[in-house]
Amino acid sequence: MTQSINLETRLLLSLEAKRLPVFTTEDAKKILGTGDSSVWHILHGLASKKRIERGKYLLVPAAAGPEPLWSEYPWVIVPRLTEPYYVGFRTAMNLWCMTGQTPYTVLVAATKRKRRIEYVGQRLEFVTLAEKKFFGFAQKSAGPGKQFNVSSREKTIADGLTHPQYCGIVEMAKAMWNARRPQLAGGAGGRGRARTSSRGSSAACPRFRTSKRRSRAG
Repeated sequence: MTQSINLETRLLLSLEAKRLPVFTTEDAKKILGTGDSSVWHILHGLASKKRIERGKYLLVPAAAGPEPLWSEYPWVIVPRLTEPYYVGFRTAMNLWCMTGQTPYTVLVAATKRKRRIEYVGQRLEFVTLAEKKFFGFAQKSAGPGKQFNVSSREKTIADGLTHPQYCGIVEMAKAMWNARRPQLAGGAGGRGRARTSSRGSSAACPRFRTSKRRSRAG
């Protein structure tokens, strides 16, 4: 029993040191140097984790308290779910402050088909794009070790025009207008969740640091 607790502590400390908000069974095996059965036993009894999908877990940090109600920014866990990818469509419109709506579903562009995931009261839905259309995204940061890809403002509008079902005609019109206003489309400097009213509209859009490096695939 004591050995199991020591392994749990070692795993948690290593995951926090490596800044892995999302970890896999393989990550745990490499850190602990143990086999499948031992790792399964440890993960099964580990309170400081939440299962996202088979073999992938969200680390709940110690700072969250003994009985945490914890969730990570949903777009932060996406890099550990599929590659290549970028957060896009209506979700990107919100991240770039092009719209005042906070979407329930987090929309992710990917080149591989993947089933939707329900995550702590939100849904992650993956939209499959051809590799030739997979370009025009930047990297944002939601904190140390929490980088993620998001479509650029221009690509967000382009994707919305070619896939209006994932943005909405009215919201696209608002986004195109708001994209012309730098004070709304800034997106850089500071970070935090948008405050949401009881009607679902956002009082303040999320704001993150944006890398100058532009990514391109294909």
